[in-house]
Amino acid sequence: MRQNLRSAERTTRSNHRCNRQSTLEHSIHHRRLACEPLEDRRMLSIGPYPDLPGLHLVDPHPDQFEGQIIYLDFDGAEDVTYNGPVVVEDIDIPAFEAPGELAGQEQEIIADVMTQLEQTFAGCGITFTTTLPAEGTEYSRS
Repeated sequence: MRQNLRSAERTTRSNHRCNRQSTLEHSIHHRRLACEPLEDRRMLSIGPYPDLPGLHLVDPHPDQFEGQIIYLDFDGAEDVTYNGPVVVEDIDIPAFEAPGELAGQEQEIIADVMTQLEQTFAGCGITFTTTLPAEGTEYSRS
């Protein structure tokens, strides 16, 4: 009799767990999901360089950014060669065109991109430009 009682208790607990799990699964699948901040973090900084997810300094001396010019070309280009971890040649890049409802607002979007970059990298010594630098001037192209 004692063994039957224990068996009945285990079955009851097991059923209760299954019902609770089923209720939990039901509530998860029918709940609107949202992101919530878990904690506010503060980290030491080595300078005015932005902390951007996925941005990793290649040069251990970030002060070498001073005077760096980055030319953003929204006009497109033909026969471009990409020299990265692999070399890709003869790439044709179309001019920037805003999609859908934003069509026709390209200049405003470009101005916003430039403003955001300048604000994000303020104090780093990096200059962003949409004007092709003068011949002989070293710059990065994006």
